Amino acid sequence: MLDRLVHVTDAFTWENKVEGIALDGAGGKLESPDACVGTWENRHMPENPVPSWAQFGKYLREARREADLSLDGLGARIPYSASLVSKIERGVRAPNQDIVQALDSVLGTNGELLQAWKDADRARNEPFWFEQAAEYEKQATRICFFHPFVLPGFFQEPEYARLLVAHVDPSDDTRVADGVADARQGWREKLRGARLEVVIPEQVLRAGVGGPEVMRPQMERLVREAADPSATIQVLPADVPDFSWTVGAFRLMYRQYTPFMLCTEHAGGEALSRDKTLIRQLERAFGRLQVWSRSPTDSVDMMVRIKESL
Repeated sequence: MLDRLVHVTDAFTWENKVEGIALDGAGGKLESPDACVGTWENRHMPENPVPSWAQFGKYLREARREADLSLDGLGARIPYSASLVSKIERGVRAPNQDIVQALDSVLGTNGELLQAWKDADRARNEPFWFEQAAEYEKQATRICFFHPFVLPGFFQEPEYARLLVAHVDPSDDTRVADGVADARQGWREKLRGARLEVVIPEQVLRAGVGGPEVMRPQMERLVREAADPSATIQVLPADVPDFSWTVGAFRLMYRQYTPFMLCTEHAGGEALSRDKTLIRQLERAFGRLQVWSRSPTDSVDMMVRIKESL
């Protein structure tokens, strides 16, 4: 009889999980199917984190701990169970907007949690979306940028940008390259309200992308940008003994009254992060890059010399 009861209980639990409902024995609340995004993954996937939701879950966990709330304490303040919140924090359940709004209100994140949810949902539906950071850049008062291999997109001249895109996507359709080149010109204009701090490796300036015909106007553009009071450009010498440049491409976006944002680049596009530990790590890396770089004045002198040598 006991064995039969166990089997019946297991079947009951499984059926409820398949439908997105599970009883929470501690609080007596239901994990409502309406609290999660209605995806096939939510109903049937194993308990493995989904990358975009794992990142959201990490931010939720940080916000909960900053509010000095346990899972049970948070569950007592919202109409959803602590076990459901735990699954969201672990990235194995994707919440819907209602639960995120409830969490945002209780944790006092002033809309940041809801925005993080929107970012995660969009990353899930559009994994190759290249402009995730655009909205945050509009809000930024300061942006720190580093790329170990190419010039910043917002400083790229059209022909330089076209050549880079053509090598990544060597198709005969020039509209793609033209579209990217135009977008990068517009990108610079959108950043006029922010202070830009940029570190460029010396080898990037000397790479000779497209030959003198492309690099000469590109170097002239960099010299002009360096004269803008809102931009600071420093050149990282090729022979520095520090290897902070190996962290890869990233930009830090600082906004007034709201948490800082990090955007890292990868082969498929970009990824946003609110991970405070990672942000602090890259802040330290950027600081080291600035220390090892030439001064802004010496950097301009080097760019002028490279231009004249072309």
